[in-house]
Amino acid sequence: MLRCAPALAASRVNMAGYRLWLLWLAVLALLGSASVRAAAPDALVWRGDHATGRSIMDDLAKEYARQKLGRINLQPFSTLSGLDAVAQGSADFATSARDRYARRAEEAGLEFTPVVLDGAVLITHPQNPVRSLSLKQVHDIYFGRITNWKELGGPDKPINLYSIASPLDGVEYSLRALVYRNGNQPVAAPRLYINTVKLEEAITLDPAGLGLSTLAGTRGNPKVRALAIEGVTPTTQSVADGSYPLFITLYMVTRADSPRRDAVQRFAAFLHTPAAAAILRKHGLVPWADAGDV
Repeated sequence: MLRCAPALAASRVNMAGYRLWLLWLAVLALLGSASVRAAAPDALVWRGDHATGRSIMDDLAKEYARQKLGRINLQPFSTLSGLDAVAQGSADFATSARDRYARRAEEAGLEFTPVVLDGAVLITHPQNPVRSLSLKQVHDIYFGRITNWKELGGPDKPINLYSIASPLDGVEYSLRALVYRNGNQPVAAPRLYINTVKLEEAITLDPAGLGLSTLAGTRGNPKVRALAIEGVTPTTQSVADGSYPLFITLYMVTRADSPRRDAVQRFAAFLHTPAAAAILRKHGLVPWADAGDV
């Protein structure tokens, strides 16, 4: 099978160094937990995409509060708005499905720390008979070379390709990096939406629609169907073992000089606790510590 994951190759950080970082976070959490509980610090602010905020971050924030570790105020909107908010100091941290984009000066002072693996999934309407695509077909669809479902074994209908309006959206950027080795590759997607939530809503109304979302974002949604890629169905297991080729990294994004760095790092430490890992797995995500060498 063609393995097209340069972004993942770049994100396969030195695992020994990562484990040292994780150990440091654990020590920080132990040293700070008593004072955190006593001081009841002001809430941290998270800003990011709707798909992450509506489920994953909501559950993590509830568990963080339940353990009396602190509060997280959620501001779901888009990936890019989250990165800019952290850079400007109006948010304490964000999440992103792509690594730092070197050409954006706004991201120069941001730190991108891998947290989990997710799957980039191509979704269609449940009534669409197409069940699987090859990587070459994905390449040609987004390039505008395949424009009709009949070329994929489906009905004689134009492919209505949906995409996210922001060219630096995390999931869209990562897919293009995987398929084209270029996250900025222009694609033939005339139907643009502000985030994956709106895109998914459009797919539910269009049997000829095709768009991109995430495994975690579409998990348990009967109104869309995630297509297999190279015959491999996107699941938590196929993402974890690397057999599903379109696996992506979700990063926690912070500002190196944040005045609330200690509080942010305590939340980062919480993400590596058993309780947080259970929440991540519930949403179909693979905690980074479980990812191994995929």
